[in-house]
Amino acid sequence: MKTYTRSGWGFLLLVLCVIVMGLGNAQADPKTHIVFWTWNRHDMDVRNALFEQFGKDHPELDVELVIHADRYQDMLKLAWDADRPPDVFQTPANALLAQQVEAGWLMPLDRWIAPELKARFMPGILRNYVSMIGDRAYAGPTSLLTAKLFNNTTLFAKAGLDPERPPKTWGELRSYAEQITKAGKGRFFGFVIGAKDPWV
Repeated sequence: MKTYTRSGWGFLLLVLCVIVMGLGNAQADPKTHIVFWTWNRHDMDVRNALFEQFGKDHPELDVELVIHADRYQDMLKLAWDADRPPDVFQTPANALLAQQVEAGWLMPLDRWIAPELKARFMPGILRNYVSMIGDRAYAGPTSLLTAKLFNNTTLFAKAGLDPERPPKTWGELRSYAEQITKAGKGRFFGFVIGAKDPWV
């Protein structure tokens, strides 16, 4: 078997929120306290290590990590209703970004997104209604999803496909899967990933 890797961005989005109390009070403190919310409990140890290193690199900042894995969206809404929102929070790609902007939850990030930072992203990462509204950026990706495609070279050969030439597009993947299924005559089958979730 051969393995081919296709990298894509997971659209877990890091969003800077409006700091309700303003930045004036924070400048008077020796340390600025920033509250960061996420629902990602599974990588808590990694995040804690990253936040600890960030604290060492930026001693003027005190970043608090809060994880609300269950009912995250409800907890976020409750925090805004109580006038105690987090300063920074993650929002899934399928969140209604426009509604969050209209509600005053988000502030534009354009002044912090330098051209050299934008150049590091693949084309299409900063998309309207996912991370942008109009020409203003309100969010950016926080993670990279790497999915792997395995092909069975024996089945490729039995279906008349070149084992050294894997599919390069979704259309080719579907076509190859159909060809392998047809050649299998009920003994083996082609496969296409069910890519209906936005993160896939």
